[in-house]
Amino acid sequence: MGHVQRITFHAPEPQTAKVMPEPSTTPASELIHQQVQGVRSALDHLLPGCNISVEVLERNAFLQRHTPEAFHERSGQVLDEQEALLWVKLPGDCFGLFTVARARIPFSEAEHDLLATFTETIRDVQFVTSEWEIQQAELVSNSHAFERLLTAHLLRGENPESVGFWTPNLIIGQLQDLAIRRYEGQPTTSGFIVVSHPEAYLERQVAPSPYTFAPFPEHIPLHENFFEKAASHRYIDGRNAFYLIDRRLDVRGVLRDTEPTRYDKVGRAANEHLEPLLQADASEVWAGYVGNNDDVNVAVTRRKHLRWLTSHWHFVDQHHLTNALHQQGLASGEIDELVAIMLAVSDLRRGTLILIPDDEEHLPERAGHIDDSPLGESLYESLVGRKMSGLRRERSAIGMLTSDGMTTIARSGRIMGCGKIVRVERMSEHQQRAGGGRTQAAIAASRYGLVIKISEDGLISFFKDGREQIRIVF
Repeated sequence: MGHVQRITFHAPEPQTAKVMPEPSTTPASELIHQQVQGVRSALDHLLPGCNISVEVLERNAFLQRHTPEAFHERSGQVLDEQEALLWVKLPGDCFGLFTVARARIPFSEAEHDLLATFTETIRDVQFVTSEWEIQQAELVSNSHAFERLLTAHLLRGENPESVGFWTPNLIIGQLQDLAIRRYEGQPTTSGFIVVSHPEAYLERQVAPSPYTFAPFPEHIPLHENFFEKAASHRYIDGRNAFYLIDRRLDVRGVLRDTEPTRYDKVGRAANEHLEPLLQADASEVWAGYVGNNDDVNVAVTRRKHLRWLTSHWHFVDQHHLTNALHQQGLASGEIDELVAIMLAVSDLRRGTLILIPDDEEHLPERAGHIDDSPLGESLYESLVGRKMSGLRRERSAIGMLTSDGMTTIARSGRIMGCGKIVRVERMSEHQQRAGGGRTQAAIAASRYGLVIKISEDGLISFFKDGREQIRIVF
């Protein structure tokens, strides 16, 4: 039997450092080790809450794991609802086998689409053992390239007319450079709508929408200094105006929203303002823009959304949010409203705690209110019985949720209470290490139903039965 080297990585616990395995001592094996870890790191950031294991197997050991029907020489994948097996051929007649699994929450449709691009993406990453000096450059480039290639392949889709992954890669690179710049002390933002067939797109999709198109007299090629001058991003901010660019990197003109006040902070966080522009799949149109937190966003549809933040790509996957609320029994008409509000709170980098109880007669014990003055108590009472959808229309939902304390929402979508301080019972040593006061309150309250915790750094976490179920970077 061939030699098996097993390296297992678990989803990180809060404030717990990852223990990385020691690489082999030879230069070639160290290079392969670093490249494999670059791929694993990309999967870890893109797929929240997963356990990811990596094995380096000799050919005989690898073939014993797979039937001939599932085997492809260079790379391949086998996808299931909650587990994915991904492999790639390595030098020395070995294979790198990545196992991605999430025990309690199945992969979403968007995550399946991403995993399905693994085979094609990994072929663009060369695992080589050439001269050591060359290897060092390849080590750095390949370790960082996999995430960008995976994102680019997802955007390219299956369009037979696609010019490759260079187009999305160059557009995203321009936005990444812009995201970390400042002009007169203020963030710089802009955005693109990328289309395959501009003329057909303008006639079919833009004409009936609230957007107008102002063509340039001549097409302007996208180049590395496109955003060098202030007008390039001040005039076209990626909020109410976008550059229209084709897949050959010719900028055709500007799309502007003629009714921008229709969308509040909540609607924009959920990409409602992009919905009129994104009716086709990624092979036809996608949007790229700089967000509010030095991040770059790529939206294929309103619900298929990737975000580059802190040097890594993450899914902004609304499916996990809507599915959890649906399973908890929240009224269908309130789910989209609450999801949009949660995304806005996360994007604004504010914190909140929400409980949707299993039994509305059995609630966590209250230790007090954030504001127990007569005015505070009167304000709390004025909100009881209101629906989140109504508070959103009045543009007061974010203020209510982010005023500290826990908000309890019935399955009907009506507010049962807000500003509540949850009494935290005695916890195990592991639970005490899980985080700060809001996390402790989330663990305690989750014994009574589904708890959504949003942190000031944008993380959205679900808790149930005293345990964190999933943590998503937004």
